[in-house]
Amino acid sequence: MGRHGLRCRHLMGRAAKRSAELVEDMTLEEILRIWQGLLRFSRDHRSVFIKARPRIQRQLPSMSIKQLILVLRCARDLRRNMAELHGATCAMLLPHVAQLTPSEGAHCLSQCAYTDLYRAQVFSLVRAIAEDWTTREELSSQRLVEAVDALECLASWNLRPVELLGRLDGLLVERQVELKYTGNVMLWVTATCSLASLEYRPAAWPLLALQLASDKIFLEQVPLYGHCELLRGFLRLGLFEATAFQNFAELLLAEKQHFRDVKDIAAVVTSFAQLRCLHSELFDTLYKMTLDMSKARAGFSDMGIAPEIVPGFTP
Repeated sequence: MGRHGLRCRHLMGRAAKRSAELVEDMTLEEILRIWQGLLRFSRDHRSVFIKARPRIQRQLPSMSIKQLILVLRCARDLRRNMAELHGATCAMLLPHVAQLTPSEGAHCLSQCAYTDLYRAQVFSLVRAIAEDWTTREELSSQRLVEAVDALECLASWNLRPVELLGRLDGLLVERQVELKYTGNVMLWVTATCSLASLEYRPAAWPLLALQLASDKIFLEQVPLYGHCELLRGFLRLGLFEATAFQNFAELLLAEKQHFRDVKDIAAVVTSFAQLRCLHSELFDTLYKMTLDMSKARAGFSDMGIAPEIVPGFTP
């Protein structure tokens, strides 16, 4: 982090502690400004957010859309402590869906991906935004990352507004060059996996993603877990291309030491086998790794040790 970074972190910690002590004497605007300043470090300074939560929740009806979206983000990050506030904020945003810009709507969706902690109001907001977008004539003003966030949210709720999915898929295809050269290498992976999770077979983007995977330079920028997710996605959509899968095999073999979960190994083997790409070296390597993991787990059990508490071992 560096000397100045550590100094800033120390000062921020002192400011957060003092802010928590003074919450009752602050105005709503002051509290929200502090929340905004600590947003990226909310989990480190959760006491500030938890102490202010009752006042924030009481004043939700008087907040602007911009303020409500800020509260939604904070409540998302601290959802184990603020699931009720998150649901209440979604309920407040629901009557204003038609007034949200595409960017604001996408921001809401990015804070509303499914988790079993969320209330019914969250799904109501997601569904309302999806319905509103379906009837809107113009969505091209969205940034690429917003379109991908929207797809990821819809996939997490298994919500399939066919017309909207087609428009978002078309937006990805239209901006394929931007998506190809984005600094966030997981964007094109997330978009592909979201469309695959919804089993939206008319989608054109996954075919372009398969072409990207055929270029080893692009595929090697994706981390191992991204490779596993892509393979699951291509399997769901029944997509296969020999060069792409050869690239997958070579990169997975090069990164085999990073496999920590038998489920990921199973996903790789299943995808290759069901798409009839029988790569013997990859299969042999993953088979031996599965045996080693199983033996290690059995050895821990024999010693009376729970495998999940052993450093570096994920059962």
